[in-house]
Amino acid sequence: KVHDAMIGVLAAMSKLSSFIVFAIAKDVYALYFSAVIGAISSLQGITIRSMLSKAVQQDELGKIFSLLGCLEAAVPLVATPVLTIIYNSTLDNLPGAVFLALAALSFVIMTIMSYVFYILTRTGQDFTVLVDTNEDLNESIASEENIMHSDSPNS
Repeated sequence: KVHDAMIGVLAAMSKLSSFIVFAIAKDVYALYFSAVIGAISSLQGITIRSMLSKAVQQDELGKIFSLLGCLEAAVPLVATPVLTIIYNSTLDNLPGAVFLALAALSFVIMTIMSYVFYILTRTGQDFTVLVDTNEDLNESIASEENIMHSDSPNS
């Protein structure tokens, strides 16, 4: 069984490699090769959603996924102008610089995914450790209230 974070690392490596090949491509075959290398890069989003779903309680999933959807919709609002500036600034010298910038971003994502994988596998934990069921949470709150009431001087 492959850990979710490892799939995320492989997907980020795929995207990183694809962007680098695309940036330095000189012919159409290199572009096709770039597409083949990046074939599993779409698993990044799936992996992130999978890890998030395991890190929160069931009743919080809708909130987390709606926040993630909002962030996914907002990223192009920032990325498009930044990448356009990079492209226009480097068009004469290095037209593929925009893809190298995207590769750098993929490297950051790959590093974060690698760190998450390292932390979770080093400690032998998975995401289920982070999630309490509502029943467990309610039971722990009730037991704390009982302890507080039994220790009070009025009882």
